[in-house]
Amino acid sequence: MRSNIDEARRLAVDVIKAEPVMSQFVATRTPFHIERFICAEQPPKTIALPALVFGLQFAGTNVQANTLEVSSSSSVTLFPLGVDITYQMKGNVDFSIIYVEPITNALTKKIGELLMSLMGPIVLHDALLDALIRQLISSCSMYKDEDLDYLNAISSATLMQIDRILHNKKSILLNSNSAQLPRIRESVTYIHTHLDGDLSIANLSQLAHVSPSYFRILFLEVTGNTVHQFIIKTRLERARELLLHSDLAITHIADKLGFNSQSHLTTQFAKANTLTPAQFRKKLHR
Repeated sequence: MRSNIDEARRLAVDVIKAEPVMSQFVATRTPFHIERFICAEQPPKTIALPALVFGLQFAGTNVQANTLEVSSSSSVTLFPLGVDITYQMKGNVDFSIIYVEPITNALTKKIGELLMSLMGPIVLHDALLDALIRQLISSCSMYKDEDLDYLNAISSATLMQIDRILHNKKSILLNSNSAQLPRIRESVTYIHTHLDGDLSIANLSQLAHVSPSYFRILFLEVTGNTVHQFIIKTRLERARELLLHSDLAITHIADKLGFNSQSHLTTQFAKANTLTPAQFRKKLHR
């Protein structure tokens, strides 16, 4: 049962080039292993992890995973199962990794399948998930056998919250059963990491090394959305996160996410959520 976890741990240490300062396996109903690292700058290295992996950074400089800069200490990063990802430690960093066996039960299997549909790591800005994982890490650092029931409850709540968040994001996840998925992987990663960049069909099709017309067909087959639909959904999902977890002005959010104007963001957001961005933020902070 621990074979995937142990292999993922070995691969992670090979990237980090440091031994964990805390390492604890917990045999809950969903077995998991938590490790905490303090490491120095390391060059890029590409690996595919065989277990479900969740990361939480406490302090330090950025960790880069593909083109995603993971730097927030109030966010959780999920890494897709079995997908090649290039990691780079860009300076001294303090972080924890949670490894979960991907086929323990129906819930972990479901989460694993959802994560496999991602083109790369995903950052979740969710206060409850952040608090649950921090409590899990804190409890494991002082683990005693009598804590097992408590850890069962915390780990189950953590997985349920991850499943809930991913379920709400499923409109921008991909169909992992498509044989064409690898052909557009780089293009989709580019969309997620360059929402204010050149997202033209011409540019995206070049990344996939196919013609613009064939790229449209491939993209629709894999994602179930046209390129334009997928970009708008991804921008709106990120806009919701920024409205919830930042104090950025709506004008700044529109510019940061590549909308033509604040009114363009407002129109698209209201169409998808029945509330304007201002109304959405006001409702959340009542």
